[in-house]
Amino acid sequence: MKTLVSLLLILPSVVFANDIPGVFSGEIAAEYRYFPNEGAYDNTEKHHGSIILRPEYSISWDNDRSVFSAIPFVRYDQQDSARSHADMRELSLVTSWPAVELRFGISKVFWGVTESQHLVDVINQTDLVENPDGEEKLGQPMISPTLITDAGYLELYILPFFRERTFPGEFGRYRGPIVVDTDNAEYIHPDGDKHIDLSLRWSTNWHDLDWALSYFNGTDRDPAFRLDTQRNLLIPVYGQSKQVGLELQYIYKDWLFKTEVLRKDSFQYGLYTAATVGFEYTLTNIHNGMDIGLIYEWLYDSRGEITPYGMFDASFIATRIAVNNAASTEILAGIYLDNASTAMSVFRVEASHRLAPSYSLDVEINIIGQPPEASRLNLFRNDDYLQFRLSRYF
Repeated sequence: MKTLVSLLLILPSVVFANDIPGVFSGEIAAEYRYFPNEGAYDNTEKHHGSIILRPEYSISWDNDRSVFSAIPFVRYDQQDSARSHADMRELSLVTSWPAVELRFGISKVFWGVTESQHLVDVINQTDLVENPDGEEKLGQPMISPTLITDAGYLELYILPFFRERTFPGEFGRYRGPIVVDTDNAEYIHPDGDKHIDLSLRWSTNWHDLDWALSYFNGTDRDPAFRLDTQRNLLIPVYGQSKQVGLELQYIYKDWLFKTEVLRKDSFQYGLYTAATVGFEYTLTNIHNGMDIGLIYEWLYDSRGEITPYGMFDASFIATRIAVNNAASTEILAGIYLDNASTAMSVFRVEASHRLAPSYSLDVEINIIGQPPEASRLNLFRNDDYLQFRLSRYF
């Protein structure tokens, strides 16, 4: 471990010593998670440490009309071998003309406007070992031309290779009583992970209203599971799905109104509808330039109690605090409440503070309350944690 830390600390100096064209930057981080409770499934270790390396390289030419980017990602985890992994987040070439942009290679694409969940965000697979909130994504191979018009953007995504979801291992947290076998995933379609997925998205704005309409047809990013009784392992099973997504965002003075709607037909759940509707109101310049945002979102899912995380009729209430100081201190704290029982499902805090021009400290708190017994969240009821992440940027 000490050798690895030393290597990560001297790596930026080694890279900058080489006179190479383009721009090299990135992040080196040390992360520590403390779990106050022992895991429920013999994953009893309370202290989890990690080292993260995320270098970035980019070079452009032709007056910045062509850009090549590379962002590898590596994590070494002290306890969970499944969380120790490497991924190419970005390895892409983007070329643009007056009315067309073409992206080719491995890339990350984000869709969505709401804070509590991103229903329509379907292009990239979730890197679940990184964070249980599902925000971290794996790089996705793609060919993506975009038509640029005065009326909006029309994006086509051709996805020739499927990325399987990552899951915690035997000694990891945020897992159920049976470990997921990520080495033997199964597919319903005969093309397996070589199935060519297709997606189309139209986005535009009208006055202060931004909206986007998307369609996806391909391998479902969320697998079903089959129990291998002989080895006592869960086998991920990936079926096909089709979905239509709608994103709306409207700004009125200090109000920001947000909506995501999903209509999906999946192998696992059949046809269902889900939506997130809410707003954020910002109180500006409260004290010495501090801004405070007040957030409310309603989460609906027609699947009811079989919704994976029990959020079929729930409220998300949060506050976002931007101190607007020299250290760029920011805090986001939110709670998920079941609307029927008013019980807390999840309480989450994310805070960041720049310690120096090249160093930052991030703090994260994640507490599982009383989620519905039938939801996946109930499996993780012992996995509350406090996390510190010290990052050096170069």
